[in-house]
Amino acid sequence: MSSASSEHVSGTVPSPDDPERLAALRAFDILDTPSEAAFDRIAELAAHLFDAPFAAVNFVDAHRQWSKSMVGFDERVTRLDVSFCVHAIQSSGPTVVEDAAEDDRFADNPYVTGDPGIRFYAGAPLETADGHRLGTVCVLDTTPHAPPADRLRQLQHLAAMAMDELALRSEVKQRQTMEHQLRALTREYETVFDHTQDALFLLDVQGPAADPSFEIVRLNAAHEQVTGLSMEAVRGRTPRDVLGPEVGARVAANYRRCVAERDVIEYEEELPFPNGRRLFHTRLSPVMNDGTVTEIVGISRDITHPKEQKQRFQALVQNMPGVVYQFAMAPDGTLSIPYISPSIEALTGVRPEQAMDDPEALLGRIHPADREAFTASMRTSAHHRAPWEWEGRYTAPSGALRWVQAASQPRLQRDGAILWDGLLMDVTERKRAERELRRSRERLAHVQEIAHLGSWERNLQTGALYWSDETRRIFGWDPEEPVTFDDFMASVHPADRAALRAQQQRLREHGTPIDIKFRVTRPDGEERVIHERGAATLDARGVMTRLTGTVLDVTERTERERELIAAKETAEEMNRLKSAFLTNMSHEIRTPLTSIIGFSELLRDMDLPASADQFTTLILRGGRRLLNTLNSVLDLSQLEAGSMILRPEAVNLRPLVRNLAESFGPQAREADVQLDVTVPPAPTRATIDPTALRRIVSNLISNAIKFTDGGGHVTVRLAGHPDTFVIDVTDTGVGIDPAFVPHLFEAFTQESTGDARAFEGSGLGLTITKRLVELLGGSITVESVKGEGSTFTVQLPRTAREDAPEMG
Repeated sequence: MSSASSEHVSGTVPSPDDPERLAALRAFDILDTPSEAAFDRIAELAAHLFDAPFAAVNFVDAHRQWSKSMVGFDERVTRLDVSFCVHAIQSSGPTVVEDAAEDDRFADNPYVTGDPGIRFYAGAPLETADGHRLGTVCVLDTTPHAPPADRLRQLQHLAAMAMDELALRSEVKQRQTMEHQLRALTREYETVFDHTQDALFLLDVQGPAADPSFEIVRLNAAHEQVTGLSMEAVRGRTPRDVLGPEVGARVAANYRRCVAERDVIEYEEELPFPNGRRLFHTRLSPVMNDGTVTEIVGISRDITHPKEQKQRFQALVQNMPGVVYQFAMAPDGTLSIPYISPSIEALTGVRPEQAMDDPEALLGRIHPADREAFTASMRTSAHHRAPWEWEGRYTAPSGALRWVQAASQPRLQRDGAILWDGLLMDVTERKRAERELRRSRERLAHVQEIAHLGSWERNLQTGALYWSDETRRIFGWDPEEPVTFDDFMASVHPADRAALRAQQQRLREHGTPIDIKFRVTRPDGEERVIHERGAATLDARGVMTRLTGTVLDVTERTERERELIAAKETAEEMNRLKSAFLTNMSHEIRTPLTSIIGFSELLRDMDLPASADQFTTLILRGGRRLLNTLNSVLDLSQLEAGSMILRPEAVNLRPLVRNLAESFGPQAREADVQLDVTVPPAPTRATIDPTALRRIVSNLISNAIKFTDGGGHVTVRLAGHPDTFVIDVTDTGVGIDPAFVPHLFEAFTQESTGDARAFEGSGLGLTITKRLVELLGGSITVESVKGEGSTFTVQLPRTAREDAPEMG
């Protein structure tokens, strides 16, 4: 906004410094961030929907209003005492100010009284799911009006979209954090693999599933230490090569069982190694690729010293993300939890001991609507020995519902029970992000349909193209048919393709945004006019990765613009013809009229009979009246055409106003009206066109005397102020009907008309007066009571306007 924000604004501004609201705002980390295309598009959509020159996505902090995206404004920060949005966040619905100049909260706001002259405001709050209103999507206009209800609903949709984008932006940051954590987890996995005290090994499975062979791919440091086998010595070799024919065949048999069952198997075995014979508890897990076991991951725990191995296992489990568990289903369907890691308590509030003693203590926290699906998925996995995956809701210790994901492989036990070993993860944030993303896309499609604004995206790395549903509708494309970039260019009018390709090339090579109108031909042959905008997206290294943009069907708007241009040209030609006509008529009428007035004045100076002298007086009065009317018409024509030239000069207003008022003394005495003039005691100077000022004051004094009955008063007052001066003309005359006041300054208009008109005149005096006042950069107002009199007040600047016409 403009620098007018430094002015004082009266009224009480609601306090925005609620700690919870501010905490919610800062959690999104949006303040003082660079522009982002998603928010810019929302601001542009808002401006388009309301056909408004100004729009913004604003956030309200404790001490300021900050704009994330703006249309029509330059400054991002606005003080709260001049902010419209600080009022809008007090309500959960849209806030509308139909005419700010008539609203006590904003009537003296500098953005209303000064540049840019805001008169209309509509804002929809940016509200979180917890009810915290962080800011608004708002539109502002310099023209007061009342928006339709559907536009306000659309503004609310845009605010919801902005919140979706804000949430999505937060989700992206969280995803980046999660990716960073995943990389860290991978490094931790490598660290665990290489540094855990359990012996880990990786086998490559080769050959057919019926008769596979195995090669050692990797051993961890603990394996080398426990067994005495080095990685360099065993890489690429088979168990038979390493352990000999007999022991190697026994070990390979377990590997073959793992491949045949395609399942996790566990067993204990005693094996001879260079470091001596050791007893191991070994667990083999198949790695599947398209249903085929391609690798086996093995972990062998040295149970020669069980206590030590148990401690190592517990340390490994505690350092893993999520909850490690064993879940069992007996042949009769009874459920049990043989083991669950301590992290279950932080996740659900249930201690591991409680869950293992009574599974219902844990299962009872599953949401009732998800319990049946949980049980059914377990039974299906047990029946088919298929991997088990389940997502569902549970009640957290805080009482809130959260989402978890469980995954594991079932194993058949000797007693017929099914045992699942798996991992339980909290996926609440992922589910929320997926839901918000889906809602955001649905809202975007809805708003695009309403606004007839389509979108597109081109991935420069993959070449993939995306056209929104509204884009396809605009171009007349089938919603399901694939559309290539060549198809798009083929639809563009041949005469417009070169200009479009030039802008596309500048966008790809230099990042210069696309902003162009071009014609397209739909498949049905209809021609439409499209306004396309596009921009480039850069990654963290500054490399261009995507091109995104919007398309808007402006066919009807373009046709209206053509009609308006034609109408404007026609009006200008008619105005030129009118000016030429008035000039010619002025010459043709003035010449004989001057002779009539001149000869009438000569005849009055002669000694004529009384009847002839009376006729001469009537001729002279009629001629002068006709000349005055002609001059008024010509003056009004010049003012309407903008061809009247002002010649400002330094003027002492005291003698000018006093002498001008005194010159109407004879007219006042003839009408038996007392004329008084009041001027300041000290000189009152201004730089102004004195001729225009005399015309303004003369018209007002003449009107006041004409409409004041005998015995009445007319008072002319001059008052000076630092930047302006004011001239009041007050009379005790007939006054003005309130119903006629709105038409007072219209050309050729008088309160009494036709044969019943009580006062002579062309009806142009006040019209010319108002036009001259506005040309000088001032204002004129009237206060009147029918039957009691009127006061006309003119306020003018003491310094000539910078944009006033130059001196001729």
